[in-house]
Amino acid sequence: MRPAILPFSGRCFNFLDPEPSEFGVIDSAQGLAQVCRFAGHTTDDVAVAQRSVRVSRVASQDLTLHSLFHNAAEAFVGDTRTPLRRLVENFRHPEKRIERAIFVRLGLPETLTEQRDAMAPDDEDWELPPGNDPLDERTVPVRPVAARGMFLSRVIELAGVEFVPGTMGSERREELR
Repeated sequence: MRPAILPFSGRCFNFLDPEPSEFGVIDSAQGLAQVCRFAGHTTDDVAVAQRSVRVSRVASQDLTLHSLFHNAAEAFVGDTRTPLRRLVENFRHPEKRIERAIFVRLGLPETLTEQRDAMAPDDEDWELPPGNDPLDERTVPVRPVAARGMFLSRVIELAGVEFVPGTMGSERREELR
């Protein structure tokens, strides 16, 4: 079995060589809409796509598109919990390579990164980087198809692009005519 999958667009995505793989924004949106935060250990399903849209709305203006795609590799590898990532040797290597391929395709730099609303209550304090307090607005989970729509709408809002299967959606409307 080769290390590849067939994403939503129907084109091969190779885990060992993601850079030349043909994948698009629709693949990221579909995958992220189907992946539940916290590996599914939540009181209700909160899609990574929904969270990504939310993060992009609170990010500084110069980082909105980057923050929308900050977890885009999870569309292909899933949402693996941080403690497990730390245990599995070399897990981050293929994930970072996929992330880099996505960012290069989008022309974005390679950096960046709700527990209260999605996780069961506990007494453990979660480490948050300074200045990253939980938002006042609560997360209301939506169905995957709605999360995908939210994600695609936000890409259009931020980048003003049309979607062509097999692309990252970076083609401007005027270039498509």
